[in-house]
Amino acid sequence: MGLLLKPDGVPLGFEVYPGNTFEGNTIASIVQKMRDKFKVRRFIFVADRGLFSAKNLQELRGKNMEQQGEFIVGMKLGVFKQRHDEFYDLGKYQRINDELAVFETEHEGDRCIITWSKVRAERDAKARADILAKISKKLSAKKVTAKNFVSNSNYQKYLTGLSDGQTPQLNPTAIAQAAKQDGFFGVITNIRDMSATEIAANYKNLWIIEDAFGEIKGNLKARPVFHWSDKNIVGHLTLCFLAYLCEALMTKALREKNLMLESPAIKKAIIKPRALTVVEAMRELQEVRAIPVQIRATTMWVRTDIAGNVAKLFAAIGLKPPPKVLSLSKKSKV
Repeated sequence: MGLLLKPDGVPLGFEVYPGNTFEGNTIASIVQKMRDKFKVRRFIFVADRGLFSAKNLQELRGKNMEQQGEFIVGMKLGVFKQRHDEFYDLGKYQRINDELAVFETEHEGDRCIITWSKVRAERDAKARADILAKISKKLSAKKVTAKNFVSNSNYQKYLTGLSDGQTPQLNPTAIAQAAKQDGFFGVITNIRDMSATEIAANYKNLWIIEDAFGEIKGNLKARPVFHWSDKNIVGHLTLCFLAYLCEALMTKALREKNLMLESPAIKKAIIKPRALTVVEAMRELQEVRAIPVQIRATTMWVRTDIAGNVAKLFAAIGLKPPPKVLSLSKKSKV
């Protein structure tokens, strides 16, 4: 499933591809459909490292000057081993602040922008420490062979002795080399009228897409898909898309109103105040009930109170709460 979003997270459309389609092979059709469907002033394609290849970059450029496309694509620094001394030398970087630095160079006529982030460096170091802890636990077993690590490439790069008949051991050289690469990330682009920091900032907006897919797979439970025909699968995903569209529009309304979560934990200063989310409001909405009240021959269906976070959501989207008394019915006389 390919999802198209506006910068504010509101979806515009989606495409469905066969499950065995390599992500990189969807570029040509996506770009063409974008150009056919949307008459935008400027179209800049932003993608993660999974789409980095010479073929894909050429597809993004277009076949003629009229369709010349612009792109910002994450770059796999590992494929440029001959330039690692240049890429991982912080002395060549321009310091933006204590937590961010930028270095710019060229690659086959395109701009190559590499950033170093303190936050990313700390995250990379923690991820590696977790992996090394798991490796050490495996190595501490009485009988350990290369077969214990054959299925995990993340483990293998930190080990030696993975050949038959050898004993696996941690590789200090590989660990030290990986530590030198903590915090670095590169993008490649053909855009010339933006600064390196603007390019990096635009790339970071990919979190909006990642967040959308996380929501569709998570709270909206798009998976598993219990359908066999293409038509039914597309129908299922269409419903998921419409559900996410509703959620995104409500999220946008909450953000525009700057509405904050009401919670006993916040009042007691156990947790810090934070913005109200649609999921939290909808969870409370599920607790609203319709209760039958019997008064002689009359039955009244009365709803429970709509207050707090649910009331905030209703107000944000301009929805009037249903009446307190939902219906009246009288027993007929025999």
